[in-house]
Amino acid sequence: MSVGRKACFSIPILATDAQVKEEQEEHEEHEEQAEQEEQDSPNSSSGSEPSTPPTPPADDHVDLLEDYSLKSSNALPSGPYVETQDYCGHSYVHLNEDYDRRLCWSNDPDHLYLATYFRQEPPNLANDFKVNGLCPVVKEDDSDKFILRDAKGRYYIWDAWDGYLRRVTDIWTQGFDSQEQVIENLLIYLSWVEEEADVIYRNREED
Repeated sequence: MSVGRKACFSIPILATDAQVKEEQEEHEEHEEQAEQEEQDSPNSSSGSEPSTPPTPPADDHVDLLEDYSLKSSNALPSGPYVETQDYCGHSYVHLNEDYDRRLCWSNDPDHLYLATYFRQEPPNLANDFKVNGLCPVVKEDDSDKFILRDAKGRYYIWDAWDGYLRRVTDIWTQGFDSQEQVIENLLIYLSWVEEEADVIYRNREED
């Protein structure tokens, strides 16, 4: 006669009412201790001592913030901000090696007629058109056409042959990461840029 395999079951041990009551009392006691410790803590919001106020920034940090604020207020509204450079006492906008020289527009200060049209003192182009800080960025190799920029960061197209100065609309200069990208975009789409540009007349009031 074969003996069958017996199944093993684990029978849960039920806690008595006394044990349950004891566990509840221990739990309540732990909660009371935690509340008391929180009230006694010096950092507690309900304590008598006020919380320590935040430490003000150091003076050098304030200076850095003020310096950044000044730089931000001088940032150009129509494109990335780039300081003008001085060359033999005359200002121009220097482009770095990222500028595509194959566009046949020169950024070489020796080719920008700085002493002829962009002298620091009148007579100069900025004084003729009442545009503060007007200085060259690039000049076309085979003509006397320039891309200029003023002290407010606005761009212009100027042809020394016909004498017309045209201000570029901001739509052609916004949204770029560098000065070089701005100039390349103007040169690639120059026909459309010129068509939408506003003519600036001589002897007008300075804006």
